[in-house]
Amino acid sequence: MEYQHASTERLDRLLKYLEYTPDNLNLLIDAITVTLELKHPETERLITQALQYHPDAAEINAHAGLFHLQRFEYEQAQKHLQCAIDCGISAEAVTYNLAYSHYQLRNFDTALATLTTLEPTNDLHKERAILTARCKYNIGELQDAAEILKQFLVIAESDQDAEGLLALILYDDDQQTESIYYANKSLSHSKPCFDGLLARASVAIISNDFNHAYADFKKAVNINPHSGRALSGLAQIDFYNFQFDLALENLQRAVEFMPDHIGTWHLLGWTQLMKNDFQAALGSFEKSYELDRSFGETHGCLASAHALIGDKAKAEKHIKLAEKLGPNSFGYIYAKMVLLNQSSRQQDALALFEQAKATHYPSLGTTPFALVESRLKELSTNHPQN
Repeated sequence: MEYQHASTERLDRLLKYLEYTPDNLNLLIDAITVTLELKHPETERLITQALQYHPDAAEINAHAGLFHLQRFEYEQAQKHLQCAIDCGISAEAVTYNLAYSHYQLRNFDTALATLTTLEPTNDLHKERAILTARCKYNIGELQDAAEILKQFLVIAESDQDAEGLLALILYDDDQQTESIYYANKSLSHSKPCFDGLLARASVAIISNDFNHAYADFKKAVNINPHSGRALSGLAQIDFYNFQFDLALENLQRAVEFMPDHIGTWHLLGWTQLMKNDFQAALGSFEKSYELDRSFGETHGCLASAHALIGDKAKAEKHIKLAEKLGPNSFGYIYAKMVLLNQSSRQQDALALFEQAKATHYPSLGTTPFALVESRLKELSTNHPQN
């Protein structure tokens, strides 16, 4: 409190001096430094003023970069931080901030290249290791990402952020046993861990432990309400619970924050089909088709939507493509059943249904019949009738 009072008094003095010499570089640097520490509303005005007089001043641009980072304005942050480095600043924090801005802009290779200019043994060792692992993770180098975190944990022994991220990477690398080990470690600390919750919930879904998965996804959404992955996880369980209104709400938010995930668009489409909103479902499936035109499951989904809308020609076209590209998908089987029913061939549709419900589908991880039967039994146990 005393320190904050002293800083406020110092800022008042600096602002008075700047009234007489508004272009004084040292005064501007000192004033901006204090406003950043205090999170003072004068920061933006002072940075604008400083850049008008000194557009190429390294320290001013470094401060401007930090200011924009704090406001999640990553393009502006990257521009100023790069200018600071080009103008001769060599502070490790500025280099790290530049790498972080590139990461947020999804320039993962550039972020990695920037991080390599930092010395391995510096004050930002943890931040460097975790950001490097996140970049590697996002470009698909999962094993390298996991190894970086494991090496860091040898030194750190225990670190919640590293353990949680490692758990998530290991899950996505199909190493569920190791993933749950690190997820539980990350969640043994006093505060919750977003990555650890995502990893543990994802493992729980694979084990059909929907209730524990839902609880962890819910906690993850509370930490980060803009996480498409956590929202999609919640929606998946809502769908399994036949809570289609809740699933729809979570999925619409999920695709807003994670528009490039085909599986989430598929689930949104199926939820809309369950609510008899066939045109909306077709729109969702078409979004997934824009992302990948050769994915068999998407063609099966499109076939189902077209069949329910009544466009037999398009349904049959996508059925053929689905059979060729994704013979183990469920969507085109459903589309075939719809077309058979529409042609008054109910017996053939019923025979296809009996065959389909006992067939193991990789996307479901089981047979449709076993999945529905086990979930209904679990829901009945948890919510017994009076």
